[in-house]
Amino acid sequence: MVLTSFRPGPPAAGLQVLETWPAPGERIDRSGLIRLPAAARPSYSRRLAAGLTGLVAFPDNKAGWSLYAADAARPWLADASVSALISTSSPATCHLAAAALKREFPRVRWVADFRDLWTQNHYYARPRLVRRLEAKLEARTLSRADCLTTVSGPLAERLAGRYSNPVAVIENGFNPAELAPAGGLLDEKFTITYTGSLYGARRDPSLLLEVLAGLAASGRIEAGRVEVNFYGRPEMSLASAAGRLGLSGLVRQHGPVPRREAVARQRSSQVLLLLNWDDPAETGVYTAKLFEYLAAGRPVLALGGSGGVVRDLLERTGAGFHCADRAALEARLLDWYGQWRGSGRVGYGGRREEILKYSQREMAAKFAAVLEGKAG
Repeated sequence: MVLTSFRPGPPAAGLQVLETWPAPGERIDRSGLIRLPAAARPSYSRRLAAGLTGLVAFPDNKAGWSLYAADAARPWLADASVSALISTSSPATCHLAAAALKREFPRVRWVADFRDLWTQNHYYARPRLVRRLEAKLEARTLSRADCLTTVSGPLAERLAGRYSNPVAVIENGFNPAELAPAGGLLDEKFTITYTGSLYGARRDPSLLLEVLAGLAASGRIEAGRVEVNFYGRPEMSLASAAGRLGLSGLVRQHGPVPRREAVARQRSSQVLLLLNWDDPAETGVYTAKLFEYLAAGRPVLALGGSGGVVRDLLERTGAGFHCADRAALEARLLDWYGQWRGSGRVGYGGRREEILKYSQREMAAKFAAVLEGKAG
């Protein structure tokens, strides 16, 4: 059983998803979901209590969900055939529900998974008193977990430094059904594509724009044959930077697009842009975008930060490069631009056998090993 407050899409073959009551007015694709009968759903008073708890937003704005999540899972865990439970965060509330269930069903093996860390998350911002209270809540909650899992070695070291639970690393992954076939059609122009949010200025493409402006001014690239595409919420700061550098005709913000279109744009782009935040703590963080890019089968240009686990993964898979400074970025762009001018496509050196190690199928195998006590 997996506890998560985020409703998945239609489940993969062989999986069952248990659905608690939906949010008012919410419409979803329920194919493959098992809807709880009315008698098994929380009472109105229970739902009201959950809503009021959510207003307090401690430890997060899904806090009220833990009440009816535990109610929904309890009958299933009472069945002796269910022997394991995975809770995954964020939100941290998932672990609260799992801890309550573990107290009731100690025979069940509980794995607490952290796609993002809880109070050790470097983007966690709370008043000092709240941080102390929440750190105590985290310690109390995880004390019953049989194993902790997270996405990278550096994050696993942080967990192991604080808790005595066994810790295992299970990286994020891509849907193997989305793995692009080799040799697909590419954009005619030398395109660099970014899909997703820039989070204001925290994921900053300024270095790329400055280097492109310099290369265009020196005549080493033809600006009219280059296009940098952004798919996601438009940012005024990006438009301003492009205008200031004389790149308004080169940089295009397309706004949000459906996922299917975003995947198509990734597959057809000559190069994919990955932006990391300039924070030392980012060295242990993978973005989910990186794994989408692996499935797209196009070379990845990673910028920002020291590289960390992102740089290491790109080197292992041959899927791209992390450029730590202006000189490295300029050299990389000129090399790729030369390939494109010569053949109409930027070469891709991704090693398929290494890339497949980051599929969700491999993730599932690693979770199975942890659940069986063979890892962690």
